[in-house]
Amino acid sequence: MEGISAGISQILILAIVVVLGFILSKLSYLDEHTSNKLVGILVNVTLPCMIIASTSSVDFQQISAQIPIVCGLGVLLFVAMALISIAACLCLRVSAHTFSCFIFSGICTQTAFIGVPVIAAVLGENTIILTSLIVAVINVFLFSFGVAMLAVDQQLREFREAKTTQNESESFSFVNAFSRVKLTRRNFVNPALVAALAALALLFFQIPMPYVLGSAFDMVGSLTAPISMLVIGFYVSRMKIKEACSQWRVFVFGFIRFFLGSLALFYLLSFFISDELVVAIAVLEFANGALGTLEASTTCFPGYPRRLEICGDKGSAVLSEDTVERWDLSIPLQLETGTAVGGAASDPKAISCEGHRRQLENLVGAIEGREALMVDAAEGRKPLEIILAVYQSAREGRRVALIP
Repeated sequence: MEGISAGISQILILAIVVVLGFILSKLSYLDEHTSNKLVGILVNVTLPCMIIASTSSVDFQQISAQIPIVCGLGVLLFVAMALISIAACLCLRVSAHTFSCFIFSGICTQTAFIGVPVIAAVLGENTIILTSLIVAVINVFLFSFGVAMLAVDQQLREFREAKTTQNESESFSFVNAFSRVKLTRRNFVNPALVAALAALALLFFQIPMPYVLGSAFDMVGSLTAPISMLVIGFYVSRMKIKEACSQWRVFVFGFIRFFLGSLALFYLLSFFISDELVVAIAVLEFANGALGTLEASTTCFPGYPRRLEICGDKGSAVLSEDTVERWDLSIPLQLETGTAVGGAASDPKAISCEGHRRQLENLVGAIEGREALMVDAAEGRKPLEIILAVYQSAREGRRVALIP
């Protein structure tokens, strides 16, 4: 709940700045020329600075595995939005001369201009780089396929006008129209993409940012969110309500795109997010009245060894992996020598096979009748029951009792 309330608070703060932009526009402090200049500063200066400055709060090891997933998600999201936009236009029977504009507006998401600042303000600076990668992937398609689509649409309009005036029977070829579209390097390269690649290079090669330079980038980058919200306020102030309300297809199209787009994003994310709970904090009450806390997480960097702390009125002990860190009991400590089992808090490849070897030796010995199982099925089921009870308690928001 605290995370949700914090997110709502950030959105309300941004909304207040939008209202301020609206007021400044009505008072003539913000006009068309000024807003265009602010957009140029935002896209070409403050947003790239914010992306590069975010490297100070991100570790490359944390995001390296997520980079291909995020890029793939950007491609799938673009395709999904294009299909949703086409289907919405067909359902709404959008006229032919506005069809391309509707499709372009459906796939043209203001993720760089609005999305990155809002996500950074709500979710934190550590999300900026990955968000920028999604923006970069979408922009590659947007400024290639999207621009080509609008260019072909313009050629189609000119062809229809010429055919009407000259009464020609020649047919229009979309293949030839697409072949005449000229795309340059500027269609694919933009400041946000360059900044994202530069930020990844700084993280990959572990190049430290000088304090003065990093502070300057951070100061300029911090202007991104307020500038974007002021510009949005200006655009809202220039809306013609009566004219906008008469275009009902635009509102319906926007609702369909937003609703189905959110469902598509949720569906795509379900393939990449499988953990129901990545952070767990539970309070355990034992049958004898003792209390305990269970803390587990798969998201803590860089990862710490498993730790067991037992505290009582007659002594306490602290164990970390295979090491006894504290033994404050009157009973003398007696340890058997042997090979450590080991852990893999930050490196899965560091998992030792010693624990598995001991379990297999004990299992074979129990089958042959030479020894008893150290952990039988009943004992092995107990920790699983506790874990499942923690999940159940988190889902249902109530206390869960385990019957022995």
